[in-house]
Amino acid sequence: MSTLGMAATLPGQTAGVSLFIDSFTEDVGLSRSLVSWLYTAATVLGSLALPLMGRLVDRWGPRRMATLAVGLFALSCAGMGQAGGWIGVFVGFVCLRCFGQGTLGLINNHAVNLWFERRRGLAVGILGLGMAGATALFPPLIEEGIQAYGWQRTYLIMGGVAGRC
Repeated sequence: MSTLGMAATLPGQTAGVSLFIDSFTEDVGLSRSLVSWLYTAATVLGSLALPLMGRLVDRWGPRRMATLAVGLFALSCAGMGQAGGWIGVFVGFVCLRCFGQGTLGLINNHAVNLWFERRRGLAVGILGLGMAGATALFPPLIEEGIQAYGWQRTYLIMGGVAGRC
């Protein structure tokens, strides 16, 4: 389940977000350098919430926090599909990085570390292997979605898929 949860973070990972850069430059009217700067700043800002998220995972447990984080991440994907200017893109990046790449990654790693004691290293290694597989598998599917449905609808679809994980 944690491997599936890690795969669901892809819309918040660089491998997923980078597929949308041309859309941001063309449709939203942002330069590539501005998109890169917004993404970098959003990554830093989104990571500032991780100590709090880790504390909440310790208090409420990974199952409850995963439910909350998946819901917030799905809403983040849906919101990103509505971004119409640099502020919307920036807020979307912050939420994608905070709830997807950050919080869901933290929860999935934590769950594996709680579940396994004797072969913890192997379990975390398999989790990493699953994430590598998802990083190889899903970007072509995201690209197909962008070509077939447009970037906004593709973000909505990804939010719906993430919400079902």
